[in-house]
Amino acid sequence: MAATQNKPVSHPRRAPAIRSRKVLARRERIYANLLTEGAKRFAERGVDEVSVAELIDAVGISRRTFYGFFENKHQLAAALLKPVLRLGSRRLRELAAGPVDQILPGVARLYLELWSAHSEALAIVSQLGAETFPYLETDHRRFGRALKTALQRCERAGLLLTDDAEQSFRVLSRTAVPLLRIYARRDDLESVYTASLLGLLRKPAHSDARRA
Repeated sequence: MAATQNKPVSHPRRAPAIRSRKVLARRERIYANLLTEGAKRFAERGVDEVSVAELIDAVGISRRTFYGFFENKHQLAAALLKPVLRLGSRRLRELAAGPVDQILPGVARLYLELWSAHSEALAIVSQLGAETFPYLETDHRRFGRALKTALQRCERAGLLLTDDAEQSFRVLSRTAVPLLRIYARRDDLESVYTASLLGLLRKPAHSDARRA
């Protein structure tokens, strides 16, 4: 019986498992509050520094209720990031299929869009450890593949400053989110961030770049 009660779920259970609208609404409210409190604390201090007991206390639920939603705090962190990775993967595939000279500006716009909608989730990316990654592995790999595909088109077109999609991928992985955190409070965030990111990725306009 205990094993059944503690079985983790990735979202509130739906009817017919729960027939009462009040119970379903309460579970949805608890789930949303766990995501909100987790995002805030993880972004401020990192996943490793936040305990399940703290999250339980913040939301006002029992330990048993928490484990009805998540196996542990790392699965909660993954739940925050999965929507970001999935949206990013979809947008990157669209960029890779469009005009090649719009890919790099599009990547900058994508990160700005993700930051606008999911800043706390993005803020924990650089703080994720080995215990969280298994819950994200599939979505993380899809995002990485989509980004590399887009950068490979830019490489073939001669648009990359490094002339190497893999190196440009590493540059993005290490700078895209930190730059957002640095510039987050600026009124001109969009223009300054875009100029900074493109400066790291794109050859100057006068370079002899071919079109793919």
